[in-house]
Amino acid sequence: MKHLKEHIMGAIKTDQVRMRSRLFFLTHTALWLIAILLSFAVALFLLSFAIFMLRGNGLLAAPSLGMHGILPLLFSLPWLIGLAIMMLIATIEILGMHFAVVYRRPVLYSALAVLSITIVGASLVAHTTLHERMFRMGREGKLPPLGARFYEGALHERPNIHVGEIIEIGERFVIETRTGSTTVIIMNKETRRPPSLSIGDTVVVFGELVDGSIAAFGIRPLNKERVLFPKRGFKGLPSLETSTR
Repeated sequence: MKHLKEHIMGAIKTDQVRMRSRLFFLTHTALWLIAILLSFAVALFLLSFAIFMLRGNGLLAAPSLGMHGILPLLFSLPWLIGLAIMMLIATIEILGMHFAVVYRRPVLYSALAVLSITIVGASLVAHTTLHERMFRMGREGKLPPLGARFYEGALHERPNIHVGEIIEIGERFVIETRTGSTTVIIMNKETRRPPSLSIGDTVVVFGELVDGSIAAFGIRPLNKERVLFPKRGFKGLPSLETSTR
């Protein structure tokens, strides 16, 4: 211990160790905190946007169909967004190592804590109408072109997953899609569907589109306001002053 003390004092006297002011450490701490908060905010935004996208395309209803729904969900997940979120969480973890509350704990525990907080926070953000309002701003030209395209691409139809409004029920079951096209839905005894459907309901239909008809293996109702279902190319968006159910 005496030798260590002498070594440190010798390093100080020979200018091998420089003294730093308190302001220096406070400034660095503030910068680390700002970087962590910015990374966390971006992660929240991206994850809540992913939830908005999955909800808008009806994919959040897919697991209720069992494996027939889970496979389309897996193929349609925004994996690039997921990768970006993982990178941001890793960045938060690395930045957090500058603080004792993080580096004194196992990396796995702190990383899981950050991931859990991000998921909960993003779910709360997705429960609001933030992204629906951003989408509407993009359609009205109030967002930069890149942001507008970002939101526009979120609700493009995925293969074998079709969102539409029921316009005819009888001998034929017909939906009108976001683009204004009409599609005949073919059902059989194995088609999993709600007990009742009415004209004007918004639904997601799972099945392959062939010659203007869909052989549906699953149909699920959707909340029209939350999936932003207007007709004819996204025109006439519904009011967002609705329940955030």
